[in-house]
Amino acid sequence: MSLLGRKKTKQRSSANNGPRRMRDDIIKESSAFQLNRTISSFRKQQDEVSERSIHHKRQDLQKAFLQRIGMSLAALVVLILLSFQLSLVISIQTPDTASGQQAATYKKILIDYYASRPAERFKPFLNQDALHQYFLSHVPEVKTVRIETFGAGMATAKLTFRQPLAQWSSGEKMYFVDESGVTFERNYFAPPKLTVKDQSGAPLSGGQEVVNQRFLSFLGQAVSQFAKNNLSVSEIVLPQDTVRQVLFLIEGKGYAVKMTVDRAAVAQVDQAVKAMRFIDERRLRPEYLDVRVDQRVFYK
Repeated sequence: MSLLGRKKTKQRSSANNGPRRMRDDIIKESSAFQLNRTISSFRKQQDEVSERSIHHKRQDLQKAFLQRIGMSLAALVVLILLSFQLSLVISIQTPDTASGQQAATYKKILIDYYASRPAERFKPFLNQDALHQYFLSHVPEVKTVRIETFGAGMATAKLTFRQPLAQWSSGEKMYFVDESGVTFERNYFAPPKLTVKDQSGAPLSGGQEVVNQRFLSFLGQAVSQFAKNNLSVSEIVLPQDTVRQVLFLIEGKGYAVKMTVDRAAVAQVDQAVKAMRFIDERRLRPEYLDVRVDQRVFYK
């Protein structure tokens, strides 16, 4: 009984192994199929990534190449323009024949300025204030400089000049002074009738602002107010060691009128005119009239 039972068990287990083997084979085939499919799809994706990266690299190389070409062309254009500007042909335009005779002098000043500032040969880089100061320090009679370019390598400098308000003498030097108070030596206009004799001892040189606008305005108002009263100022004197007092010499009068810049010029002139009438009526011969104090006149 026992022997038969054992034999039946062996037969049953061998019979059961058949389906198991079939399932294992199916699973192995299925696994192999899934594995092969995964590898092939991975390779396909990898190939696509490689193609895209190659395409991007080609685009980057093309962009870099085009950028180099663009930079080279831009550099070439700049060099061409620079060559034209470095060989800039400059002409000077002045308002009259007298100043035109000094055109070579003004041209040299402009060339020297460009030599010290090459970039300013290009008009967009021109520093107008620096150019004005350069001309003021070298040729102070020039009031304004305007640069106009015509095509490549052509430029014209249009100049205007200072018109003198008075002749200003300091020591042995004679200068002209314009309405801005700037002194200069070369004058292209008619000599002014008004002369200012500077005895203050302050140092003076061409191109210097010898007096401020307020002081010049004071002188102009005083001269104008004297003229309204039919009195002509022949000379103005700045006394020694002072910058607040002014002496006005009047034509036909043997004395000066002492005034101060701290009071209104018109009021002082009106005060002086009344005092002159008083002196003329009494035929006095003073050395000067002093109208610096309001409502009071002193004479000696």
